[in-house]
Amino acid sequence: VGQFAIAAMDYVNPSNDNCAQADALAINGEPVVGSTVNATYQFRADDVAYTFVGNGRTVKISTCFDETEVAHNFLVRNGGCNSRSLGDFAIDQDCANPNAAAFTFDTVSGRTYPVIVYARAAGIEGQFALRVVDYVNPSNDNCAQADALAINGDPV
Repeated sequence: VGQFAIAAMDYVNPSNDNCAQADALAINGEPVVGSTVNATYQFRADDVAYTFVGNGRTVKISTCFDETEVAHNFLVRNGGCNSRSLGDFAIDQDCANPNAAAFTFDTVSGRTYPVIVYARAAGIEGQFALRVVDYVNPSNDNCAQADALAINGDPV
């Protein structure tokens, strides 16, 4: 007895809602703004996927941008969607935005690295910005390219 209203809403999942449909990231590209709104569970609750291809140098993945409005973490996989995880990465200690996460690691040239972004607290969905930046390795980065030191020479 009485009146009531009912409505049906159509919620569209993000296009990169699972790793097989991951959005590509370019190393040193512009930050990509994404969202976990209406994302489903694949690896973590409310996760979305991105990938980039390693270039053999050190890279930093970061969400340290003003567009990162809710706290997100990310999971980095080592070579494909079902590959071993390099770990879950959280708070970026070098960033003033408390919602940001970051991870720095050495890549293998040509290897695909899926990056799974998810909310730090289950059920909290929202916007973030994500970028991958590389660092030029020093010329003496490995033993075969060592710089010579002179005995009693100038300090290095």
